[in-house]
Amino acid sequence: GNWWGVRQYRIPQIDVNTGVAAREAGDFPTAVQFLRAGLAAEPHDSIGWVHLALALEQAGDARGAASAYRDGIGHLPGDAALQTMAARFAARHPGLLSLPRPDAE
Repeated sequence: GNWWGVRQYRIPQIDVNTGVAAREAGDFPTAVQFLRAGLAAEPHDSIGWVHLALALEQAGDARGAASAYRDGIGHLPGDAALQTMAARFAARHPGLLSLPRPDAE
């Protein structure tokens, strides 16, 4: 049925969780699709940003992964886990992602 005229109902956290599971299973296109959907509705989910970047990197799209880290840091500039994962990515892919130095103000 169509209770109260609602045709579709999405919960961003479930999309992110589904994306994480798809990434862990090696289904990177599905992971990217669900993670992007979840982050579009809830951009303050650091785990979603990390897994989106990892899925893109694992799918061979390092530039897309760098963009995901930049976007995630833009939404969550103080998130330590996101910063750590972005720094690890930057070390694996020199020149694709520049991060501010921690001691820079």
